[in-house]
Amino acid sequence: MKNALVIGLGRFGLSLAEELCRHGVEVMGVDQDGEIVKHAVNTLTHAVVANGAEEDVLKALGVADFDCVVVGMADEINDNMLMTIMLKELGAKFVVVKAQSALHMKVLKKLGADMIIRPEYDIGKRVAQKLVSNSIIDYIELSEEYSIAEINAPKHWYNKTLNQLGIRKNYGVNIIAVRNGDKITISPGAAYVVDEKDILVIVASNDDIDRLK
Repeated sequence: MKNALVIGLGRFGLSLAEELCRHGVEVMGVDQDGEIVKHAVNTLTHAVVANGAEEDVLKALGVADFDCVVVGMADEINDNMLMTIMLKELGAKFVVVKAQSALHMKVLKKLGADMIIRPEYDIGKRVAQKLVSNSIIDYIELSEEYSIAEINAPKHWYNKTLNQLGIRKNYGVNIIAVRNGDKITISPGAAYVVDEKDILVIVASNDDIDRLK
């Protein structure tokens, strides 16, 4: 991703925008509050005072020119949903929208949002996963059924190849990467030998991840 437009510079929007900048992404932030924009100018690539819920503003911003557009405010649900529709109609490539509830998420999905985020819910899920399992390091929910998880290699996997373990057949998981110190192995092959210091990045159903725990 080279550039992004973040509309709504509240705690979530500004934090996201600043983190993108730290990763080398050019970010334009938009908010109606002049004081917020005044602060954001110091940390973002560009920041402007405008009402991102207005179609003329979105047209003027050239939303189709950004790799990603983030709708960072969810309090005004009608504006939030209307912006999602307008952004897709104006040719936005990838639209990320903040949601308030599960029902709100379903509606946004039907309206064409490419990624929907409920920050408090998502953080709660990730913290809960870490609390209930010492083996899980990080956890990202992809859908209601599937997730990506970083886990410590189970002890009974040590010094065995992925082929010997029958990872997919016996455990129902796909290992997409392995991290061992500073070394990262992407898509390890069947002959890969699991080390006790390995951290495995897996994609699996939530049920299969629970069984691994």
